[in-house]
Amino acid sequence: MTPVEINFSPTTLYQSVVLNIEPDGNPLRLEVELRYLEYVDKWFFSVFDMETGDSYCRYLPVVASCNAMVDLLGPIEYKNLGSFFCISNSGDDTVTGPTKDTLGDYTFIWSDRA
Repeated sequence: MTPVEINFSPTTLYQSVVLNIEPDGNPLRLEVELRYLEYVDKWFFSVFDMETGDSYCRYLPVVASCNAMVDLLGPIEYKNLGSFFCISNSGDDTVTGPTKDTLGDYTFIWSDRA
């Protein structure tokens, strides 16, 4: 599968996108939700199967890839959804992830498993 860039709005604190993808040849129709939770000052994502409505994961933290690629789907690798990355556009290798006001400084990529 060719990696897919997911464009999230940098100013919306709750949003979702639908993906029709085939990571590792496995056809999927997914809904990916991205949500900022003020009380912990962090972004989280959830993934749902659009055909069944089942949840693959809920409220996993968004962590940026810096010196090494961090697969956000690593904790649920056994579900064969591919890989999901949050990459800082700044080149700063000390950032840990987007803040409330810096989501637009990151690129989100879904691809085959790393």
